[in-house]
Order: sequence, then C-alpha cells, then structure tokens
Amino acid sequence: KFNDLNLRKKLIILLCLVGFVPVLLLTVYISVYSYRTVLKNKQADMEKSLELACASVESQMSICAQMMEYFVYDQNLLDFLACSPDQKTERYGYYQEVRNAVAALQYQNLAMRSVTIYSDAIPRSFGENTQPLKELTQETWYEPGAEDGKWYVDAEKGELVSLYRIPQAYGHTGYAAVRTDMNVLFQSFTQLAEGESGVSVYDGAE
Repeated sequence: KFNDLNLRKKLIILLCLVGFVPVLLLTVYISVYSYRTVLKNKQADMEKSLELACASVESQMSICAQMMEYFVYDQNLLDFLACSPDQKTERYGYYQEVRNAVAALQYQNLAMRSVTIYSDAIPRSFGENTQPLKELTQETWYEPGAEDGKWYVDAEKGELVSLYRIPQAYGHTGYAAVRTDMNVLFQSFTQLAEGESGVSVYDGAE
C-alpha cells in the first residue's frame, strides 16, 4: 500500500510520477504533431502530383486540338475532297498525301490513335481514314450541331473523340474526327495510381 511506505519511498514514487507524466504528454504531443505534419506534407505532394497530371492531360489535348485545327486546312485534304471520284488516279494520290499527313500527326502526338475524314464528297469509304458523311451520324457519340474541338466519350470503344469541321471544302460538308488513346492520354494518372496513393478519374456525367 502507498500509505504503508516510508516517506523516502513516497517521495521517490512522486518524483518519478512528476517526471514521467510530462515526458509522456510531450511524447504524445510530438507524435501527433509529427503525424499531422507528415500527413499534411503528403497531401500537399499528392495535390501537386495531381495538378501536374492534369496539366499533362490538358497539354496533350491542347496540342491535339492545335494540330487538328491546322490539319483541316491541309491543301491535300481539300484537294482530295474536291477531286471527283471518277478521277481515281489523281484522287488516290491526294489520299496518300492525306494519309502521310495523318501519320505525321500521330508521330508528333502519341495520344492520337486515328484521324477519320467524314464528308458528303466521299460516296463510299476510300481507305481506312475516309468515310461517307452518313457514317458520322451513326456514331454513338455524335451530336447534331457538334462544336469544333468539343470532346466526346465513345463508351463502346473506350476512347475520347474530338470533331472538327473542314472549312472551304469546295461546297462539300466535311469533318475530321480524331480519336485518342486513353492509356497514353492518362498515363500520368496511371503512374500515380501505381504509386502509394490511389486515383479515381470521373467524367462529371454522374
């Protein structure tokens, strides 16, 4: 019993308690403060990483838009649409130049999966990069009166698609649709998800 102890032992116990309790409280405070500091720094690092990842995606999408805005004025593309389907040799030559231009775009931006030309000047498909205009209206992601550069989600193929009207098409209606490789486009988010923290990307539709 504490009351049965002599004065000396009581003082020793009291001194130990007086010395131990503040140290214990100080240790707890330092541990909590350190945990909060580490958590705050980790959250700041995560926010910075997310900002960089978002900036990377926005940059690639912006570059893609700039390339397409230039591509729709490509003279070979306009000549291809203006060329009569009866002039098969000449039309094929323009088509090859259009294919080369598309390949150059894809080489410069790896996120570009494909570029397809839709036009009423194309009665039937003339290679993998060209389709009749009616094929565009049958796409699940297509919206009548689509805005230039607006991005759409092709849920069936898991791709992002952006549509650009081809101006000066010699009286013909034409569009260029670019499909992006989402694995490449969102590679920065994938790298974050493979790290210590998980990442979820939402399209805002829900």
